[in-house]
Amino acid sequence: MRTDAKRLQQVLKNLLSNAFKFTERGRVDVYMRLAESGWSPELESALDGGPMVAMDVADTGIGIPSDKQKVVFEAFQQSDGTTSRKYGGTGLGLSISRELVRLLGGEIRLTSTVGAGSTFTVYLPLEAPAGRSATTEVEVAKPGTRGLAIELDDDRDRLQPGDAVVLIVDDDVNFCRVLLDLAHQEGFKGIVALGGEEALALAREYQPSAVTLDIGLSDMSGWKVLDALSRDPATGAIPVHIVTVFDDGRDRVERAGARFLTKPASKGELEDLFNRIRTIVEEGARHLLVVEDSPVQRSEIVKAVGQDDVVVHEAATVEEAQTILRKEPVDCVVLDLRLRGASGFRLLGHIRKSSRLRRLPVVVYTAADLTSREAEVLRKARCEVVVKGREDAAKDLLAQVKRFLDRVGREQPEAAAQGRIAEEPAVRGEPAAAVEPGALGGRLVLVVDDDVRNVFALTAMLERHGMRVLPAVNGEEALDYVDQWAGEIDVILLDIMMPDIDGYETIRRLRSRPELEGLPIIALTAKAMKGDRERCLEAGATDYIAKPVDSERLLRMLRTWLTGP
Repeated sequence: MRTDAKRLQQVLKNLLSNAFKFTERGRVDVYMRLAESGWSPELESALDGGPMVAMDVADTGIGIPSDKQKVVFEAFQQSDGTTSRKYGGTGLGLSISRELVRLLGGEIRLTSTVGAGSTFTVYLPLEAPAGRSATTEVEVAKPGTRGLAIELDDDRDRLQPGDAVVLIVDDDVNFCRVLLDLAHQEGFKGIVALGGEEALALAREYQPSAVTLDIGLSDMSGWKVLDALSRDPATGAIPVHIVTVFDDGRDRVERAGARFLTKPASKGELEDLFNRIRTIVEEGARHLLVVEDSPVQRSEIVKAVGQDDVVVHEAATVEEAQTILRKEPVDCVVLDLRLRGASGFRLLGHIRKSSRLRRLPVVVYTAADLTSREAEVLRKARCEVVVKGREDAAKDLLAQVKRFLDRVGREQPEAAAQGRIAEEPAVRGEPAAAVEPGALGGRLVLVVDDDVRNVFALTAMLERHGMRVLPAVNGEEALDYVDQWAGEIDVILLDIMMPDIDGYETIRRLRSRPELEGLPIIALTAKAMKGDRERCLEAGATDYIAKPVDSERLLRMLRTWLTGP
């Protein structure tokens, strides 16, 4: 069979992934066969009578109602239309798979019976049609023109001064529409480029706040676009986020402070991407300088301290570091003391003597045995020191860097005007003065979220303010905790999108108990959508906050409901 093996593999993996997800018990089968019928009469590649291959992915899962069988091929649809994530939606997987199969000259057909299972059949010609490939779109955007972007009705003709703009670079028109809608939901204007050359021209012309970039473009590699954007002084500071079917290059992207998402990405992942873009636009990206002459160790440091909204600059020498400090708004430095050519102490002296840089936080990361004189220099320079080679060295380094970077953008205006940073450490989005000591101390909070990362993050933040935390991963467990800790729980933080029993139903069950009538319940939602607040309050929630949770706002909300305004 002659076809694009990588794209076909992607399609079959997605169909299998959905089959496993929707089949709690039973079986999933894959059949591959030569076929004589079954495809649509208008399928061009079959009109010449050439041999066709059918690939069936059959499961014995929940099945899809007949009125939903066309809808599931649309982005982010799920067959039951509910907020329960037990089975969840199909994300962009089926939408992208259908388009990939179309580009390979075939089609996907679906047969399904509720309660009995589903069969997705991929029909493809044994010989791919001449000139057709999933890597070649039927129409390529030409440099300097709008290409197919006209069909998308992007916002370039509606821009106003001060608008925040996202440049969307992808040659999949349907996916561009999805990203454009998400950009609008997050308050951005969107401009679409369907090719790399057009993307570079639009980035220089419109100076967007951020770029989303596919690697597999029709006219040039997305990596070339990324390199060209970073090297051009006019576009070098624009954050670029990769959304692609290719999974290689993740480290390269993430250590530059960008997100790397692999298609098909879920709706939640894409919403989180645009939410993070908005956060960076509003608060400004944080910049970290890593000074280490060993490429291997420098890469390990970057991997240890990398965060989604942190731009990492790398230097191997004192001279390179000084150049970066002149050009970039660095917020923290990780410094090795033993550098080739000149000691790290020289760079430290340069930083502390500069009126602009003297308050810049420096974390010394070294394996060297320090002399008493060197230790005194570091003490006077107010450096944090992390010793390389210890078991928890990478963890300690991350903690120190995060502590400094999380201060960025939250100092008092008068302090910022003088180039000072806050004296006390703060959690991101959580100024030290947000909650006075003891205001929440000792209070017991039940945190209900099926994503353990969210539970961990909330638990760590709340415990720093003296609260006791009960973690639950679903509605049933939350109800069990309420029984076990009757009368002791002071407040509940509850995610709306959960498996089995969603947040709305959990709240209703809690409110059905007379003894819980006055218990504060704060609903957590994946994104602030129109009508969410009203639905949460109607279900019985006391208040509502969107994810990713703003720590300062949540703490103020807790203080209001637990101790009064």
